[in-house]
Amino acid sequence: MIIPIKKLVERLELELKKEVAKLSKKNKLKVVVFLVGDSDEQRSFVRIKHQTAKRLGILFELIQYKTAPSFEPFLRKIKEMSQHPEVTGII
Repeated sequence: MIIPIKKLVERLELELKKEVAKLSKKNKLKVVVFLVGDSDEQRSFVRIKHQTAKRLGILFELIQYKTAPSFEPFLRKIKEMSQHPEVTGII
């Protein structure tokens, strides 16, 4: 049995676009991604998230740390972004 994954993904994205459009009537959706490090795998993961957000009409912001930040400043930045009125999701 062959599963038509591409068609399923297209259908799912279409449904998600409709949901995003409906939710965006109040406020534009925005996701913030925190990236610690700079490996090829990490950049690939973030690139896929960015492309998906763009296709769905979701704003995207990357906050990158090349090396591990100190815990307290990092926690403050996460809290700051989570309380920001424009941010609707954090990865």
